[in-house]
Amino acid sequence: MSFVYLILFFVTFFLACFYAIKFVLTKSKPAVKQLSKNKKVKNKNLYYVIILFCLISFLFNIIFALIFLTIILYFNWFNKTKKQKSEIKIIDEQIIEAIRIFKNSLLSGQSLMQAVDIAGKQLKAPLSNEFKTISNSVSYGISLDDALLKSSQKIKSRQYKLFMDSIRISNITGAKLVDILDKIEQSVTQRISINLKVEALTAQGKISGIIISVVPVFIVIFVCLAEPDIMGILWTTTIGNLILFVSCIMILAGSFFMRKISEIDV
Repeated sequence: MSFVYLILFFVTFFLACFYAIKFVLTKSKPAVKQLSKNKKVKNKNLYYVIILFCLISFLFNIIFALIFLTIILYFNWFNKTKKQKSEIKIIDEQIIEAIRIFKNSLLSGQSLMQAVDIAGKQLKAPLSNEFKTISNSVSYGISLDDALLKSSQKIKSRQYKLFMDSIRISNITGAKLVDILDKIEQSVTQRISINLKVEALTAQGKISGIIISVVPVFIVIFVCLAEPDIMGILWTTTIGNLILFVSCIMILAGSFFMRKISEIDV
């Protein structure tokens, strides 16, 4: 009987991991997708999680269902954080091109709104959508300052916020925007270079976090195959289920802290 529980548990566990890894490996750009589509996808994923949680609770018990839910929540957070960082990285790289477009437009005698329109047409997503939104907002009667402020609050990039604030200050005070953009371009270029070096130096720590999370799972599988009677306590008793649940939390917590230690904010 314990062997059947073991097989069923690992089938469920790997299904949960497959579902979680599918989240992680899915490459998408949230800024490009429509909000209604994102909402439908989130609701659909939530329904899947609820159905699987109820199914595991029925087949096994509530503790196994909590283990599954913990794994899903962790990988969901991991996937969300990864997407946000990927989006911010893309935006930071596009800001340099946006600054050059603004500088060339202003130096050629065009207005600030014309520079915004050109940036929206020449840049790629996701940053092009932001400039198109600013242009549409101004055409609907919203002031340029309010449109820029709303855009800077929407995007979680420090470089983009600095870029928008510089345009707002220049538009209000009448300061020479080209000189300000030159300094911002140098700052963004240096920051991108530093971030690349930091990612290279912290790669080992991130790999260590992955190893810490994966190795205990393989150890449990090996011991279960070698000594199924001893490890059967984890699957057939309430105390064993609680130990398994606490172990799962500790493994995910170790992976979380290793990931946070290797992250350096510059």
